[in-house]
Amino acid sequence: MDKNPLPQIQPLTNITGVTFKIKKFYSLLESEMGAAQEMIDSNFGEDATPSWAVLNFRAGYQFKIANTNTLDLKVGIENIFDQYYYRHLDWGNVPRKGRNIYLNLSWRF
Repeated sequence: MDKNPLPQIQPLTNITGVTFKIKKFYSLLESEMGAAQEMIDSNFGEDATPSWAVLNFRAGYQFKIANTNTLDLKVGIENIFDQYYYRHLDWGNVPRKGRNIYLNLSWRF
């Protein structure tokens, strides 16, 4: 009987956010965290994974144009502190992206 843990079991992860909203403006501060995973199946090619945590910020504003059109402006910074990390199921321990800043403009008609 094989006593190795089941392979590819993700450790405890958590996403927590706080949203602030006034009329057509919103902002969101969000944290993502993952616990370390040390119960691995080395026969399956797994290795231990350290814990990790990243912080994200998002904001947006909605402009009303005419009666039916809206213009949405969204900005954000993901992984604010440029944390080097990878999740347990990222095969080969390929790291996730570092700090990412984005701007999104969409028009709904």
